[in-house]
Amino acid sequence: MDVDGSIHQILGALAEFEGVRKGRWNKGEWTRKIKTALCTVGSDLGYSVCASGVRNANWGEWLYDVSWLEGNPWLRSVPMVAECEWGDLEGIKANFQKLLVARASLRVMICNGWCLPDIDDTKGEQTAEHLGQWVREFEKNRAGDTYLLIIYEWHERRRRSWRYRLSVNETGGLPILEPL
Repeated sequence: MDVDGSIHQILGALAEFEGVRKGRWNKGEWTRKIKTALCTVGSDLGYSVCASGVRNANWGEWLYDVSWLEGNPWLRSVPMVAECEWGDLEGIKANFQKLLVARASLRVMICNGWCLPDIDDTKGEQTAEHLGQWVREFEKNRAGDTYLLIIYEWHERRRRSWRYRLSVNETGGLPILEPL
């Protein structure tokens, strides 16, 4: 799997959500639209896609909100898994921990950044730092583990996102957080 190419295609598919006005869609609609976009990218790349509540999935949800599977009739690999969470920090952590144990080439976390208390215009960055800290605390990281973090928040009644690539370094130790 070309991780960089997949990240580029995912970011392109999610670009339509930048600047959407507040109140246009509820949380369920946001989630469905994002899952549909991720399934479209996975299908375009030739993978079987799994997600509940979207028409373009080959199968319903399989372990994660969205999964891309390779291999037919036998599973050979899981190129991408994604979780989408709009709740509080504990809800985000619970879903992100599922990504920590995934053996996918790319792990995608899409969440909101407005849930942090007492933080102003840097909530997206601070949320990414929390996610990075959880990766640092996880003892079974492998060199090359790659996460795509997309953190949405409202700014002047419009949706905007913070985007990061989080990669575990060669020794399997500290993750490197790179803004995209």
